[in-house]
Amino acid sequence: MMAVMAVVMVSSCGGDDDNNADLAPGAAKIVAGNYVATMNCEVMKQLLTYENVSVSIVAKDDATVDIKVSSFGEGGRKLDPVDIKDVKVTGEDGNYAITSKEFSGTTENGKAYSGVVTGTYVAGKLSLVYSLQYGSMPMPMQNTFEAQKTAE
Repeated sequence: MMAVMAVVMVSSCGGDDDNNADLAPGAAKIVAGNYVATMNCEVMKQLLTYENVSVSIVAKDDATVDIKVSSFGEGGRKLDPVDIKDVKVTGEDGNYAITSKEFSGTTENGKAYSGVVTGTYVAGKLSLVYSLQYGSMPMPMQNTFEAQKTAE
C-alpha cells in the first residue's frame, strides 16, 4: 500500500511543473512598469529634448496595456499628460513588440490629441516612437523615448 501511495504522490508532483509553465506572465505584464528618461521631439525639423519624462505602462491583461506619458516641455510649449489606451503587446523570451496603434483623446485641460504609437521592449529596454498631433499645433511632433524600467 505504501509503495502505491509513493508512486501516486511522485506522479502528482511531476505534473505540477507542467502546470507552472502555463502560469508564466504574458507579454503585457512583462513590459508593464515605470520608465524615466529623455524625450526627444522633432517638430518641423527642429529637435527638442526634455529631461525626466516618465512613461507608465499598465497591463490590462496578458496582451494589452495602457500607456501614460507625463507632461513635458516648458512655458507655452508644455504638453499635458497623454493617455494611450488598449495597446497590444506581443513576443516572448525578452523580445516584445508594442504593436502600431492609432490613438486619440482629450487632456484634463481640454486639449485634443491624436497620433500613432509603436515600440519594442528588448533586454529590459523600452523604446517608444510616436507621432503626436497636440491641440492646435499645425504639425505633428515625432517623439522617441528609450529607458530601462525603474525599480519598483
